[in-house]
Amino acid sequence: EWGYRYWEALDQLRENKVKHIVIVFPQIMENSVLNLVEVPNQIAKEIGYKNWLYFNSLDFETYPEYGHPFADYWGIWVSKYCASEVNANQTVPCCFEMGGCQGSQVYPPPRQARLDQRRDDLDPSLAFDVSEYGHLGYQFDFGPIDPNQSVQGQYRGTWAMWQVTDDHHAVAEFLAHKVIQHIESSLSK
Repeated sequence: EWGYRYWEALDQLRENKVKHIVIVFPQIMENSVLNLVEVPNQIAKEIGYKNWLYFNSLDFETYPEYGHPFADYWGIWVSKYCASEVNANQTVPCCFEMGGCQGSQVYPPPRQARLDQRRDDLDPSLAFDVSEYGHLGYQFDFGPIDPNQSVQGQYRGTWAMWQVTDDHHAVAEFLAHKVIQHIESSLSK
């Protein structure tokens, strides 16, 4: 409504001390990797995964191995090796840990392509730590993160994703209404 990008909207809610956020992507009409994995990881990157409403009641049917959708970092598809800051001809493991990695690269991983070159889709600079309490409100200069509680201005409430209701009659009615609208507008031209 106000033209915010999703992380700006989440930041507004965090700053206003909202206690629970429900994330809704109304264009998602059935469960897919988008709403089961990708969107939750994007949201958790910003406001954390330990405050996900269902974190303490894990779902091993939907997420067989872990019980939750969260990766260590998102996007998981990027290259795991970065150019060494000491020797440009050598690669070292990239750092995907908020706050940095000891004896390794800085976080977030720096862009690997020069600024005058196109950045590859696998560039490690496109990945971010999916941390316990998220990036929003955390200031790297003010000290380390705490995996057990939010620190500084991190989000202290809970969040959840709107659950797709398979075969719900309201979805069928909504889509039928849109089809009828389209046909009527085509006939009136």
